[in-house]
Amino acid sequence: MAKERFNPLEEGKPASIIDGYMERYRRAGDYMDPRHGQLTLDAACGTGYGTVQLSYASSRVVGVDVSQQTIEACQAAHKEARRVRYECHDLETWDIPEEYGSVVSFDTIEHLRDPERFIKRAKRYATVIVLAWPVKINSNPFHISHIPVDDVIRWMSDWRKLELGYEDDKRADYVFSAWSR
Repeated sequence: MAKERFNPLEEGKPASIIDGYMERYRRAGDYMDPRHGQLTLDAACGTGYGTVQLSYASSRVVGVDVSQQTIEACQAAHKEARRVRYECHDLETWDIPEEYGSVVSFDTIEHLRDPERFIKRAKRYATVIVLAWPVKINSNPFHISHIPVDDVIRWMSDWRKLELGYEDDKRADYVFSAWSR
């Protein structure tokens, strides 16, 4: 999986882009229910800012990334965050454990060689899955898969669609979707 990172704290990031990323995590939080004590997976957490954002709506959150260096940076940057931990796993091969009741995956599936396989593994135990991904083909060298909306709808056809909509973003056209078992 590619190592592309977004850090909202880097200088020079336009406020509109930062707000868009934070809004996705806020929207995902609307589908979490901390009363059930389920663990939420932030798949491909990158710099970890979204993992912390999800912790406000979840009882416990684990941010997972393929880079050990990134995980160590998350642990240092967010050591004060409550109900959050970070682990290093490769989403191409990691068998997502049953303890995860919710899976949030933003800007991830376009980096995977087999995004359908990842979604199938996430569906095994989760009761809620929230995804966002670019649907417009772009020149980003880290995006190795193009995932049409119809493919995700087919992969998730046995789940109830809670939300499916397009986001208009200056970098690409994105889809935000939420699903429940």
